[in-house]
Amino acid sequence: MDNHSTPIQGRRPDKRDLSTSSIDLVPGNKKNKISDSDLMENSETNQFHLSEADVDVISRKMRDLFKADVEAIVNSVVQSLIPQIISGINESLTTKITSLECENKVLKDQISEMQVQADRAEQYSRRNCLRVSGIPETEKEDTDGIILKMVNDLGANLSIDEIDRTHRLGPRKQVGSKPRDIIIKFVSYRARQKLYNVRTSAKTTDPYKKVYVNEALTRYRSEMFYDARKLASDKLVEGAWTHDGQVLVRDLKRVIHRIDKPEQITELRAKSRSYASVAASK
Repeated sequence: MDNHSTPIQGRRPDKRDLSTSSIDLVPGNKKNKISDSDLMENSETNQFHLSEADVDVISRKMRDLFKADVEAIVNSVVQSLIPQIISGINESLTTKITSLECENKVLKDQISEMQVQADRAEQYSRRNCLRVSGIPETEKEDTDGIILKMVNDLGANLSIDEIDRTHRLGPRKQVGSKPRDIIIKFVSYRARQKLYNVRTSAKTTDPYKKVYVNEALTRYRSEMFYDARKLASDKLVEGAWTHDGQVLVRDLKRVIHRIDKPEQITELRAKSRSYASVAASK
């Protein structure tokens, strides 16, 4: 048997055949064998050497590429979230606005009620007072005497003991201007009624035909009474007057309304215009 056996074709090489000590590129040619030392030398020869400028350029390029990608991702995410965020904000704002509107209405109602209560108390303090307008004003006049003479001329029996005090309202005006009103505070409501019950007699009695006697209303009620008389002058109600500090209005259906708030005047004006338009269409 021959000691030099021929390798079987296709035999799997063993580890010795794959030794990295040398690589035979062409069988039988020793010149083509490359050793490990040759590979190491060639790899060291083929290494890339980059300058700092090259590294900086490459890093900037990579940064720009990553920046564009990140911006695109962020924009996509933001665009998808914006509708949800806006919807949430709108819902929150709507809820907050509704809550504030409710609170505002409650506060307005409370303030309005407090104003009504305060005005009611102030008006009650004026229960024994009357306001006279249209009496000519002179220097060093005696308003007590002027009022007593007017009351007696109108047919009422009133003594000085029934008058607490009288005075002109506001600072003195220039000569020739409209005379200031006189406020009268009576000792009792009964004494006050003596003049108030004969006030209409002034329309036919000289020299009081342009003199008017009215209740001493608060500013709040005076403004409402002015608006109520404006309704009467515009023929939107039948009449407007006051009684014991209350502003009263008789509408076109002859229903009497007590006015406590300015809103009632606005409602009456709207209703009266509606009545007038319906009547005109018939």
